[in-house]
Amino acid sequence: MMKRPLSYRRNLLETKVPMPVTSIASHAPVLADAPEEILQHVGQFGFEGVVAKRRDSIYTPGEEPGRSQKHKIQQTEDFIIGGFIPGTRGLDEILVGHRDGERLLFVESVRNGFVPTTKAKVYEAISREMADECPFANLPEKKGPHRMDREKME
Repeated sequence: MMKRPLSYRRNLLETKVPMPVTSIASHAPVLADAPEEILQHVGQFGFEGVVAKRRDSIYTPGEEPGRSQKHKIQQTEDFIIGGFIPGTRGLDEILVGHRDGERLLFVESVRNGFVPTTKAKVYEAISREMADECPFANLPEKKGPHRMDREKME
C-alpha cells in the first residue's frame, strides 16, 4: 500500500473502514478550496492548523515529511531545549523550557512530531552541547508513565 498514492490509500480506507456520523473517530475531510479560504475557516473553528498533502504522494516511513506541509493557525511560543531522554534513534523526547530572567524553567517534555530522521538530526545538533548539570532551575515531580521527576531528569 505504501507505494500507492495518497488518493488511492484514502479511498480504500474510506471504503473498507466506514465511519458512522456519530462516531468519536472520523476520517479527516478533504478540503479543496483555495488555501487562504481553508485557513480562514479553520481559524474560525479554533483548530490548531491544517496539514496539506499532495494527493499523488507516496508514504515513506521514517523519512522527513517533505510531501506534506503544516500550516499553523494558533499562536505558538518558542522554547529552549534543555535536555533530552535517549531513545533508539538518538532521542525519544526533548525537554523544553523558557527563560525567567537568568533561570531556565522546565515547561514540558515533547515526544510527538518527530519522525526518525528528525530525531536523528535533533540529537546530532544538541548532543554537541551536552552539560554535566541539569540546566533547569525547577525540577518537576509528575507521576505516571509520562512523568518527569528528578530521577528521569538525571
